[in-house]
Amino acid sequence: MENSTNDLLKHSGFGISSFVISLVIGVGEIFVIGIAAFLGAQGQMSEENTAMMVVGLAIMAGLMINLAGVGLAIAGICQKNKKKMFSILGLIFNGVLILGIVGLIIIGMMVS
Repeated sequence: MENSTNDLLKHSGFGISSFVISLVIGVGEIFVIGIAAFLGAQGQMSEENTAMMVVGLAIMAGLMINLAGVGLAIAGICQKNKKKMFSILGLIFNGVLILGIVGLIIIGMMVS
């Protein structure tokens, strides 16, 4: 029985990194948005509130890391002789996170 070429290929390190970034930052963003919702329910939504500033910075940092994850995913997809599953998943997950967070920011700007 012959092994196919796909069985001999290794997963792209860039792709695995992108996938892990999407999972970790995704969970982190959900946590940070939960904190923002809690602070909003407490009536602490003001531009002078230090906690809200930290939440905003954490969301922006998460977006920047997601952009790096997209770059890693693209690098993984472009690699020859590597499996591309994690690269594609990382690209999809990071892209969905970016679109979701940007969408939430736009909705928040429209409401206020």
